[in-house]
Amino acid sequence: MFKWFFRMLLLCIVGVIGFATFGWHQKGLLNIPHLPEGAYAFSRGGLRGVVFGQEVSNPTGVESPKFFRQLIHVNPERMYLSLPLQVPHWLEDTWSNCTPPTGNEAADFEQSMPDDLKRNLVGARLDAVCRINLESEEVLRGLLYSIPNL
Repeated sequence: MFKWFFRMLLLCIVGVIGFATFGWHQKGLLNIPHLPEGAYAFSRGGLRGVVFGQEVSNPTGVESPKFFRQLIHVNPERMYLSLPLQVPHWLEDTWSNCTPPTGNEAADFEQSMPDDLKRNLVGARLDAVCRINLESEEVLRGLLYSIPNL
């Protein structure tokens, strides 16, 4: 009896570990690129990015593993919403570089946004614009918004 109980417990543990590893792989967390000081990873809603220049409440240093340097962990009082843009399918799983928008960029995105999307993002602030660097050109990958975590 104990032998079967132990086997079932071991099978459950292996299943949970496999399920978690599969989820991390889908989010791209197993292949996070190099994170310099002050950069944090973000992967949610089809948008994967390394966020630079973000103000955080619980900063982590370079010595911490990349897996734990995620934006949602170092800034728990904000909830992040991603707005991925249409890109070719070979760029969908690529990590992008996300930087704070300039004043002109924020105004341009606000002005060109459809009205129904504006209503869905009431109270959200534009935190980062994500781009993928392809040889000599930049491809706009998506926008990262945040709202207070109520």
